[in-house]
Amino acid sequence: SITELIPVAATVNNDVDDDDDDAKNKNASSSSVIRATNADTSEVSPRQLVFLLSKLMGLILGLGRKILVCCDDLQWCNSSMLTLIKELIISVGENNGEEGSRKRHNFLFVGMFRDEEVSESHSLMEQLAVLRESNCVNVTEIKLSSLSTEEVNDMIM
Repeated sequence: SITELIPVAATVNNDVDDDDDDAKNKNASSSSVIRATNADTSEVSPRQLVFLLSKLMGLILGLGRKILVCCDDLQWCNSSMLTLIKELIISVGENNGEEGSRKRHNFLFVGMFRDEEVSESHSLMEQLAVLRESNCVNVTEIKLSSLSTEEVNDMIM
C-alpha cells in the first residue's frame, strides 16, 4: 500500500474509505513491484516518484482537500524535472468519472517563468505544449508585464 512507501501517508490513508478491494489489490501489487525493483538502491526513479506523488495527491484529494502547487522560475528547471512536473499534472487530470472530476477541480498548479528567457525550443515550451494538447488538463496562461520603477515605488511607499 502507499503507506508502506510513504510512511507519512499512513495518517491520510487511515481516513480514506477502504471499501474498494480492486483498488487495494492494485495498490498492493504496484507497491510490491516498486519495492522489488528498488530493493538494492536508495534512489527512486522518476517514474516511481510520479507514481508515489500522484497516489499521495489522490489520497489527499479523495478526502475533499484542495491542493495548490506553485513553482517559480521554471525556466531554470532541467528537462527531467519539467517532464516529472508534466507527468504529475497529467496523472491528477487523468482521473475519470465524477469522482475524478471533483479531484481535478480541487488541484491547481501555478507555474511561473520568464518568457523572455525561454526560447521555443526550450524543454519548458515542449512540456507546456503537451499540457495544452491534453484533454484532461485545462491550461490558462496569464502574461504579466514588468513593473516600472514608479510602480515599484508606489507599492513600497
